[in-house]
Amino acid sequence: MSNTVATILTSAVQESAYLLNKDLDASSEELCAHSLNDKCRTVLALIIEMTGFNLSISRMLKGETLTYADMQAPSPNAELAEARVNLSASFETVCETIATINEDDWMTQVTTPWGAHMTKAHAALWVSNHTMYHDGQINLIQVANGDTEVHWM
Repeated sequence: MSNTVATILTSAVQESAYLLNKDLDASSEELCAHSLNDKCRTVLALIIEMTGFNLSISRMLKGETLTYADMQAPSPNAELAEARVNLSASFETVCETIATINEDDWMTQVTTPWGAHMTKAHAALWVSNHTMYHDGQINLIQVANGDTEVHWM
């Protein structure tokens, strides 16, 4: 029997990771390391945050109870290359976890590390939502630094 929900959620996570990586591939190491006008987090910091977020959602989907403080990346001080490897691995972990969830379990209510109550399906979709939120910030940083290309094409 096919797990339609898992297929849809895996596709959403993989697509958002693909689009994010297109933008990251177009970003120099210098762009990723510097704050825009010293007013916002660096692209590198966003990559590290997304990694911790993804791994936390995976753990939560497996039944762990987490707090906001638990949403840490495994290497919070990683350089860009390591951070990108960790981010890619975190997307793979989420997809592997999604594949283990029984079709009947997707509507189970969970509490997220940030205190929201939602179904497991909704929580898994947050990986894609969160990725696209930060990809938009990365796009803004690119444009502010003169890169007006659409890298998704």
